[in-house]
This record gives sequence, structure tokens and C-alpha cells, in this order.
Amino acid sequence: MVILFEDSLGYAPDGEDASVYATAIDSPDFPVVADPEKAILSATTWEGTYLPGKCALTPQMEIIKCYTGHGNDEGLEAIVEHFEASR
Repeated sequence: MVILFEDSLGYAPDGEDASVYATAIDSPDFPVVADPEKAILSATTWEGTYLPGKCALTPQMEIIKCYTGHGNDEGLEAIVEHFEASR
């Protein structure tokens, strides 16, 4: 899931922004939504200061880890560690 809390100019996003972004990332099979109230910032451990913000989740939507950056695999590592610890 991608959750936009800003548009390209830093303003509150709307459904059109989410649609444009989804098209820009080749219309993924996962949802792209707008969060104009920035609720995501209080719902996760990611504080919103560095972009992109990412969170790895369990199938039950529990946060395993939040992190930032392009092209890193911290999320995959966190998922593997979580899975191994729960075995």
C-alpha cells in the first residue's frame, strides 16, 4: 500500500494525486491512497521527516519496522527476522 500525505508541492493530497501517482508507478496491484489529514504519521513509528518512509507489516497489519530510503532492503530483513523469531 502507498499512502500519500503530501502532493508534489507539499500540500494535502487528494484522490486525484493518488491516481496520478498510481499511474506514475505503473498502476500497481496494491492500493495507492491519499491521507490529507496525515493520520499515517501518528499511526506508525515513522515520523515523516525523511522520504520515502516505508513500513514492513505482518499479514495482520502489525508494524514490524519503519525506515526510510530508496532501494534499501531493511523491510525484507525485518520481515525475515520477524518470521524466524516467531517460529
